[in-house]
Amino acid sequence: MQGLEAILGLSTTVLGAWFAGLLVLAVARVAVTPTVFKALAASAGLGFLAWTLTPVQLALVLGSTSVLYGLREHPRVAAGFLALVLLPILFSGQVLGDDDRFASLLFVIYFKKACYRTWETGVAKSETPDLAETAYYFLSMPFVLGKAAVVSPTEWRMGFAQVGLKDALLSGARTAATALGALAVFYLMSRASVHLLVDRDLVRGLDELTWPWIWLAVTANWVAIFLFRFGHDQLSIAGARLFGHRIRDNYENPLMARDYAEFWRHWNIHFRDMVVRFFYFPVVLRLNRSQPKKKIWNLGAAVVLTFTGHAAFMLLARGIHLPIWDGEAWLELAIALAIYETFEALFVWLTLAWQLRRGRRPAGWLRAIPGIVLTFHARAFLVLLVLRSGVRLADLGELFGRMVGLG
Repeated sequence: MQGLEAILGLSTTVLGAWFAGLLVLAVARVAVTPTVFKALAASAGLGFLAWTLTPVQLALVLGSTSVLYGLREHPRVAAGFLALVLLPILFSGQVLGDDDRFASLLFVIYFKKACYRTWETGVAKSETPDLAETAYYFLSMPFVLGKAAVVSPTEWRMGFAQVGLKDALLSGARTAATALGALAVFYLMSRASVHLLVDRDLVRGLDELTWPWIWLAVTANWVAIFLFRFGHDQLSIAGARLFGHRIRDNYENPLMARDYAEFWRHWNIHFRDMVVRFFYFPVVLRLNRSQPKKKIWNLGAAVVLTFTGHAAFMLLARGIHLPIWDGEAWLELAIALAIYETFEALFVWLTLAWQLRRGRRPAGWLRAIPGIVLTFHARAFLVLLVLRSGVRLADLGELFGRMVGLG
């Protein structure tokens, strides 16, 4: 349990209370009306946040949720509130401490969900949520454990009460067990006596490592990052399933993706859907109507805009702890994100363009092995640009040079 505490940044007592609260609410769901249940789940989540956040952080969550509910009929004003009020507060350094990882994860997810809810009501013209639905979406127990899946408000609402109590308990328990197993393996990898993760200790000892060992560290590092993300996000999916929601997994075996476009479809699925709905579909549909003979270039423009939007959200997630006036740190982050998103966009565009011209890839797994290997390694190297465990961007150049025999 100490390993799980270290990963999630919460004590065993708090984690136990979270699981116990989920189970009690899951059973209570069959005895009360949906409106009462949603109020109970939001109240329990609020109590959990009062236990784990500082008073200032809790006040920000409550205040922001109240404002978003009050502006439910005015999505453009709500978008202005998110961009001009909430975002500057989060970056001000007055709410989040340097080592407050739990609250940082929670606020990043909260901000993404707020953008999703505002977009759905303003652009997609979905049903305007009432107070109970608003509180249930932002504050219910599955979403208060820090990192969580960025589920669409419509999917969250439409998937509610679609599963009976027995099936909900079994599905939630299986999902939670898988998530905890992934986090346990991640903890063992991070505590290994040999270098299995790319961190400052590995960089300091590069002169003593051969290129096969560096390659092992880079690939193991990518697997560890996947296990960490999978475990975190699937815990929220487990909570949602315990509440009877019919909801998709947030990952669909991305390590076995046969090309980079397939990888992106199977990675962080709920957030990926949000970014694609925000940027990709509006652009590609409009361009294909106005320029029907330039589908590949239309595709490229939509992909570039999509990953530019993705970079903006990544800037929030990775920069939320940076001192606002630390120009050098922000410049390094901006360069890393620019390289990262440029290569992601290029890989996805080339894959989709090839499929558009040549048709879909062959179905046989044997012929797909080269694509799986290339995609796995492309992601293993790219992810180092944004998840470096304290390693500076300049150090990555030395690491890559050592691998190809230039160091």
